[in-house]
Amino acid sequence: MNKINDGDLTSLISLLSNYIELKHPFEVPVIFDCNLDIEEGFFRPLYIGDKDKNMKLVFAEYILTGKLSELIPGIYTHEIVHSQLENVSGVSNYLNYEVLSVFFDKLTALYLDKRGELLKKNEKLRFNTLRKSIHILLEDNITLISKLIASMSVSSLLQAEHLFDKYMYGTTNEKDDIMEQIQNIFDGKTKVEDLLDYTEITFNNSQDCELIKRHL
Repeated sequence: MNKINDGDLTSLISLLSNYIELKHPFEVPVIFDCNLDIEEGFFRPLYIGDKDKNMKLVFAEYILTGKLSELIPGIYTHEIVHSQLENVSGVSNYLNYEVLSVFFDKLTALYLDKRGELLKKNEKLRFNTLRKSIHILLEDNITLISKLIASMSVSSLLQAEHLFDKYMYGTTNEKDDIMEQIQNIFDGKTKVEDLLDYTEITFNNSQDCELIKRHL
C-alpha cells in the first residue's frame, strides 16, 4: 500500500504479478446476480498499467443473471467472448462491439439443442433487443450516450445475424473458413472489422428483409 501512496506503479505491478495466476477462460470465477434480467450478464476486468502505455488485463470475473434458465450457457459464452476480445483489443469500432459475442451465443443455442427450440428463444430475445434499441433511437429527447449504445446494439445485432446466417446455411468449408477467421481475432492477428470485410458483411446489407425474415 505504501507503493501505491508513493505513486510507484511499476513496483505495484511487479508485486501483483507475484500473486497473479493465469487462468483458462472457463476457470474464471462466475457470480450469479438475481437483480439482473433473465438474459443479462457482463464481465468485470481489472487493468494494471499506465493509461499511455499498453495496459495488462490481470483479472476478470463473469457476472451472470441469477434467474437460471436454458439461456445461461449462451449468456456465459457471450461474456467469455467479450473478455477474450478485450484481452486482444479485437474490436476497433464500438458499433461492432457485440457482433462476435452475439454470434457465439446464437452458435451455442444452435448446437445445444438439435430441435432448434433454444435457437428460436435466442432469436426472439435478440430481435426483442433490436426492437427496443430502435425505439430508443426514435425518441425525441435521447441523450448522446443512449444514442451511442442503441446505435451499437442495432448495428451489432444485425451484422451478427448476418454472420450467423452465413455460417448456419454455409457449406462445411465455409463454416470452417469463418471459424478460422474468428480464431485469428482471438489470436490477436486481426480485428472483428477484418472478419466483416472478409465475409462482405456491412450494416447496409445486413438490413436485407429476406435475411431478417429467415430468423423471425
